[in-house]
Amino acid sequence: MAILVAVVLLSLAVWRHIQQLPVREILEALPQDIDLALDHLHYTETQDGKKRWTLSSDRAEYLRGSHLVRLTPVQLTFYEAGSFGDLTLTADHGELREDTRQVDVRGNVSVTATGGERLTTESLRYNEERRELTTTAAFHYQAPQIELTGVGLMISLEEDTLVVKENVRMLLQPTQIKEIAGEN
Repeated sequence: MAILVAVVLLSLAVWRHIQQLPVREILEALPQDIDLALDHLHYTETQDGKKRWTLSSDRAEYLRGSHLVRLTPVQLTFYEAGSFGDLTLTADHGELREDTRQVDVRGNVSVTATGGERLTTESLRYNEERRELTTTAAFHYQAPQIELTGVGLMISLEEDTLVVKENVRMLLQPTQIKEIAGEN
């Protein structure tokens, strides 16, 4: 009971202190470059009434002057991404450009597809206008019976293509090799 009374008294003291602070002091304590901060952001981009992608983040900070939203962490789900099915992207940090809907993510970037494919890299960009995922960083792509690494990657969600820029290494599992050669 004594602990409960102490918690209530402490809460009242903190509440009275906050009420006594002038509004100017409270505003000055906020970061200068942030116009709006939100917790638990959930944004869905639609076209012709169909979901294209959904963006979720625990923390979002909007910088009006630069049309930029900083996100920490990031989860981005792409719907009906061709033969990939639905894709789910996660990353430690990201930025959404409000005017172009371009999303840049970095830190432990992972993209998983409904078919079991998984891409990992340190940075990735989503271009909404071209519906492309690109990176200039090293990456690792794993799918059933195939493993692919390289540097620089472009995935077109519209054209269902994956292009590797350089240092390509691919490992095909034996069952995959037999299928390619036409053997059963």
